Amino acid sequence: MAYHIFLIGPDNFVITLERGVYGLPAVDRASTTADVIASISSVRPGDFVFFYVTSSGLHGLWKATTRPFFDDSPIWSGEQVYPFRVCLEPVIREFPKPVDASDILDLRDRGLIWTFDLNVRQRKNHNPLTEAEGKELIRLLLRNNPVYRPVIPVKSPYAPRDTALPVELEVDSRGRLRFEGQLNAWITRQLVEGRLKNVIGEYRDVINYVPTSFNTVMDLFLTHVTQVDSVEYSISSPVSN
Repeated sequence: MAYHIFLIGPDNFVITLERGVYGLPAVDRASTTADVIASISSVRPGDFVFFYVTSSGLHGLWKATTRPFFDDSPIWSGEQVYPFRVCLEPVIREFPKPVDASDILDLRDRGLIWTFDLNVRQRKNHNPLTEAEGKELIRLLLRNNPVYRPVIPVKSPYAPRDTALPVELEVDSRGRLRFEGQLNAWITRQLVEGRLKNVIGEYRDVINYVPTSFNTVMDLFLTHVTQVDSVEYSISSPVSN
């Protein structure tokens, strides 16, 4: 399973919890739309989900219950459309007290979180995490909420559509792909479905568009897992253009 942080505003967060569905926005630029589709393509059923709610903090914890799908039916307030969606449900327990941004920054300072960059959170609504980072955030949620409370079920579950994300490998007049995000989306889907293990071996984390300290991004990041004498070793494999 993987871990993800979704950015959301307070009003839409209430609707998301009531309906058990989250969506990434549609944008006017085709190249940006390809990047958005590539990002959410890394989500698969069973993945853990956190929400970073603006002016509130990091909330948890949910699990994705569907693959990403396309659906432009109106759900959230405002004129913005969020058609690239995934359904989810709360798991483990209720965590009424979120994790403050300062605690996340402390994890970054100590090198325990590096794929989630708070400085660019306004420009990136979906942030995949490594398994180790996700466990650090769960630890903070448990620290902030030591008293067990059962999960609050989704009040009015949203019915997912059986409509796949529009991943199209379009080419220009010279036979080259129009947008890099289209290729990223296609490769990401192959990786999360485990279709390339015979080529690149076993791996655990599949993360795309990871920010680096050099103000660039890695297109894809995998954590390879190998056992030697019953000891498990993880090896990072960044890919960038």
